[in-house]
Amino acid sequence: MSAAGRNLRQKRSFWFKVLVVGLLIFSSAGWLRLQQSLAGWDLLREIGVRPGPLYLALTGVVTGAGGLIAALSVWLRQRWGFVFTRAFILVWQIWNWIDRLWLAQTSAARVSWPFALAATALVLLFVFAVLAEEERALI
Repeated sequence: MSAAGRNLRQKRSFWFKVLVVGLLIFSSAGWLRLQQSLAGWDLLREIGVRPGPLYLALTGVVTGAGGLIAALSVWLRQRWGFVFTRAFILVWQIWNWIDRLWLAQTSAARVSWPFALAATALVLLFVFAVLAEEERALI
Protein backbone atom coordinates (compact mmCIF):
# COMPACT_ATOMS: atom_id res chain seq x y z
CA MET A 1 0.00 0.00 0.00
CA SER A 2 1.31 3.48 -0.83
CA ALA A 3 2.15 6.08 1.81
CA ALA A 4 -0.83 8.17 0.69
CA GLY A 5 -3.16 5.20 1.16
CA ARG A 6 -1.81 4.55 4.65
CA ASN A 7 -2.19 8.23 5.58
CA LEU A 8 -5.85 8.24 4.60
CA ARG A 9 -6.55 5.10 6.61
CA GLN A 10 -4.88 6.26 9.82
CA LYS A 11 -7.32 7.01 12.58
CA ARG A 12 -8.01 10.67 13.18
CA SER A 13 -7.80 11.83 16.79
CA PHE A 14 -10.81 13.02 18.75
CA TRP A 15 -9.39 16.57 18.95
CA PHE A 16 -8.75 16.60 15.22
CA LYS A 17 -12.40 15.70 14.63
CA VAL A 18 -13.42 18.49 17.02
CA LEU A 19 -11.27 20.91 15.02
CA VAL A 20 -12.83 19.87 11.71
CA VAL A 21 -16.37 20.13 13.12
CA GLY A 22 -15.44 23.56 14.51
CA LEU A 23 -14.21 24.66 11.09
CA LEU A 24 -17.46 23.45 9.51
CA ILE A 25 -19.51 25.36 12.10
CA PHE A 26 -17.35 28.42 11.46
CA SER A 27 -17.97 28.02 7.73
CA SER A 28 -21.73 27.65 8.28
CA ALA A 29 -21.74 30.86 10.33
CA GLY A 30 -20.07 32.65 7.44
CA TRP A 31 -22.60 31.42 4.90
CA LEU A 32 -25.42 32.35 7.29
CA ARG A 33 -23.88 35.83 7.68
CA LEU A 34 -23.92 36.17 3.88
CA GLN A 35 -27.53 34.97 3.62
CA GLN A 36 -28.76 37.22 6.42
CA SER A 37 -26.95 40.29 5.10
CA LEU A 38 -28.53 39.74 1.68
CA ALA A 39 -31.97 39.05 3.15
CA GLY A 40 -31.85 42.14 5.36
CA TRP A 41 -29.90 44.39 3.00
CA ASP A 42 -32.54 47.16 2.83
CA LEU A 43 -33.16 47.13 6.58
CA LEU A 44 -29.43 47.22 7.35
CA ARG A 45 -29.03 50.23 5.06
CA GLU A 46 -32.11 51.92 6.50
CA ILE A 47 -30.91 51.67 10.10
CA GLY A 48 -27.40 52.70 9.13
CA VAL A 49 -25.42 49.64 10.13
CA ARG A 50 -21.72 50.37 9.76
CA PRO A 51 -19.61 49.37 7.97
CA GLY A 52 -22.66 48.21 6.00
CA PRO A 53 -24.32 45.17 4.45
CA LEU A 54 -21.67 44.78 1.74
CA TYR A 55 -18.99 44.34 4.41
CA LEU A 56 -21.17 41.77 6.18
CA ALA A 57 -21.79 39.89 2.93
CA LEU A 58 -18.14 39.87 1.86
CA THR A 59 -16.85 38.77 5.25
CA GLY A 60 -19.53 36.06 5.22
CA VAL A 61 -18.22 34.74 1.90
CA VAL A 62 -14.60 34.79 3.11
CA THR A 63 -15.49 33.07 6.38
CA GLY A 64 -17.75 30.51 4.71
CA ALA A 65 -15.35 29.62 1.92
CA GLY A 66 -12.22 29.73 4.07
CA GLY A 67 -13.69 27.54 6.80
CA LEU A 68 -14.96 25.01 4.28
CA ILE A 69 -11.63 24.85 2.42
CA ALA A 70 -9.77 24.49 5.72
CA ALA A 71 -12.05 21.72 6.99
CA LEU A 72 -12.02 19.69 3.79
CA SER A 73 -8.30 20.08 3.10
CA VAL A 74 -7.17 18.96 6.55
CA TRP A 75 -9.75 16.16 6.67
CA LEU A 76 -8.35 14.86 3.38
CA ARG A 77 -4.86 15.37 4.85
CA GLN A 78 -3.59 17.64 2.14
CA ARG A 79 -0.21 19.06 3.18
CA TRP A 80 -1.15 22.50 1.88
CA GLY A 81 -4.35 22.31 3.93
CA PHE A 82 -2.45 22.30 7.21
CA VAL A 83 -0.59 25.46 6.15
CA PHE A 84 -3.78 27.05 4.78
CA THR A 85 -5.73 26.31 7.97
CA ARG A 86 -3.08 27.81 10.22
CA ALA A 87 -2.80 30.91 8.02
CA PHE A 88 -6.57 31.28 7.66
CA ILE A 89 -7.23 31.07 11.40
CA LEU A 90 -4.34 33.42 12.21
CA VAL A 91 -5.47 36.00 9.62
CA TRP A 92 -9.07 35.66 10.79
CA GLN A 93 -8.04 36.29 14.40
CA ILE A 94 -6.01 39.36 13.38
CA TRP A 95 -8.93 40.66 11.33
CA ASN A 96 -11.26 39.99 14.25
CA TRP A 97 -9.12 42.29 16.41
CA ILE A 98 -8.95 44.97 13.70
CA ASP A 99 -12.73 44.77 13.42
CA ARG A 100 -13.17 44.90 17.21
CA LEU A 101 -10.80 47.82 17.78
CA TRP A 102 -11.41 50.04 14.74
CA LEU A 103 -14.63 49.08 13.00
CA ALA A 104 -16.98 48.10 15.84
CA GLN A 105 -19.42 50.83 16.80
CA THR A 106 -20.39 49.48 20.23
CA SER A 107 -18.65 50.06 23.53
CA ALA A 108 -19.36 46.43 24.49
CA ALA A 109 -16.87 45.29 21.85
CA ARG A 110 -14.15 47.25 23.62
CA VAL A 111 -15.13 46.40 27.20
CA SER A 112 -14.85 42.61 26.91
CA TRP A 113 -11.34 42.67 25.42
CA PRO A 114 -9.70 40.58 28.21
CA PHE A 115 -12.08 37.69 27.56
CA ALA A 116 -11.69 38.09 23.79
CA LEU A 117 -7.90 38.08 24.12
CA ALA A 118 -7.98 34.89 26.18
CA ALA A 119 -10.37 33.27 23.68
CA THR A 120 -8.08 34.29 20.81
CA ALA A 121 -5.07 32.75 22.52
CA LEU A 122 -6.97 29.52 23.27
CA VAL A 123 -8.26 29.19 19.70
CA LEU A 124 -4.78 29.70 18.24
CA LEU A 125 -3.20 27.32 20.73
CA PHE A 126 -5.83 24.65 20.03
CA VAL A 127 -5.64 24.91 16.23
CA PHE A 128 -1.84 24.94 16.08
CA ALA A 129 -1.45 22.12 18.63
CA VAL A 130 -4.02 19.83 17.02
CA LEU A 131 -2.64 20.36 13.53
CA ALA A 132 0.94 19.78 14.72
CA GLU A 133 -0.08 16.51 16.39
CA GLU A 134 -1.97 15.35 13.30
CA GLU A 135 0.99 16.17 11.07
CA ARG A 136 3.30 14.18 13.36
CA ALA A 137 0.95 11.21 13.07
CA LEU A 138 1.18 11.37 9.27
CA ILE A 139 4.96 10.98 9.19
